[in-house]
Amino acid sequence: MLSSENIYNLVAPLPRAKSPVRLFVNNERVERFKERTKKLQSEHRTMGVPEVSLPKPVDFLKKQDRDHRPKLVTLEKSDHARVCETLGLERRPPVPDHFFQDPRRSPRDFCSENVEFARNLIPPVPKERIVVGARGAVVDLDTTVLRPKYLDKPNFGQLPVSVVKFQAKANREAKLAQELKELEEQQKTQQLLDNKNHLRNRLAAAKEEWDEKNKEFLLLPVITDTLMTKKKKYLLEKALAELEDEINCLHYECQLADKAWQIHLEQNPPADVSK
Repeated sequence: MLSSENIYNLVAPLPRAKSPVRLFVNNERVERFKERTKKLQSEHRTMGVPEVSLPKPVDFLKKQDRDHRPKLVTLEKSDHARVCETLGLERRPPVPDHFFQDPRRSPRDFCSENVEFARNLIPPVPKERIVVGARGAVVDLDTTVLRPKYLDKPNFGQLPVSVVKFQAKANREAKLAQELKELEEQQKTQQLLDNKNHLRNRLAAAKEEWDEKNKEFLLLPVITDTLMTKKKKYLLEKALAELEDEINCLHYECQLADKAWQIHLEQNPPADVSK
């Protein structure tokens, strides 16, 4: 036997939170808000003006004439305009009428020009096509190899402008590289020649100095019993030994310079002036 007890009523429902009640309402503030919103509202807030009379249903197929179209009603200053003036705000100008004569409008008659253009149009030549499939697949005859093509162009056989520019640029770069190479070779030749002449001059100067020191050494007395003669002899012997070492080094460097000069002449033979 089923019990008549309801299990949903065992737990008491929770008390609902009471919404806060406003104890005071400022009526003056409400009135000021209503007046401000009423001032900001415009008299005509739609895209059109409701005072414009609609055409008759009988004439729904008749095209309206520009002169007989209904004119827009000229409205006085709205509340929004007056509020903008009082607050010092910038108000946009009204939308101009579509039928007034705009001085910036072009005086050209585009309709007659379009008619003349359409009258003088030449219809395009249809392309020759050929059926290549059982289901009617069509291809242009020009894209196939069934018709020979002949090149008859005014610039046929001439290089394009881009290729000519590229070749001119490559020639300029090659000429500049050749000039730099020749300049480096001249500088190298001049450097080898200067080094060779400098070493020879140093060798000749060292030999002259050795001759002078040797002459002074030969003029010394045979018996060197005083301190001054001993000191002079020692200094002359030392200077002669240093000069001999320097002459040997310079002679070896001159041989290397002559060998380098000969190798350079073999690698870069001088141009024949007689030709």
